[in-house]
Amino acid sequence: MSRVMLIAADKPLPLCSHCEVRTKTVVVEGTSHTISFPHGFQLSDHSYYRSCVDGFGYSMKPYQYGLDLAPNETDLTHLKNYLSENFSCGEQAELWSLWVSDLPGRTPLRSRIPLSAFTMGSLEQLLNADDLCITVTI
Repeated sequence: MSRVMLIAADKPLPLCSHCEVRTKTVVVEGTSHTISFPHGFQLSDHSYYRSCVDGFGYSMKPYQYGLDLAPNETDLTHLKNYLSENFSCGEQAELWSLWVSDLPGRTPLRSRIPLSAFTMGSLEQLLNADDLCITVTI
């Protein structure tokens, strides 16, 4: 089971990355390996579990992008700036947090808030929810 984070919109959006590369040392059978991975705000093609998300049958805006965020003020600022720069006043973006599992019949919680009310608490709610869609009005 995995979590999928998405931004869904009524129009195409530019991909972007404000993430930093982090390294981690992993020990496997007595041998240590260093791996690098991106960490922080990033918007990418929605390919991770795309068929599973499509199979949920949720009513989503047609343009969907993978969203990576860290639970900090920097990524909150990156997200809010991205939404302000790529949406006009009155447009809406859907922020999705979906738990991909084999449990049928789930219904995601939905909420609507203006961008000005999207706070660190909103970001933490999004990052910790199993199935949630926050529709943000710019």
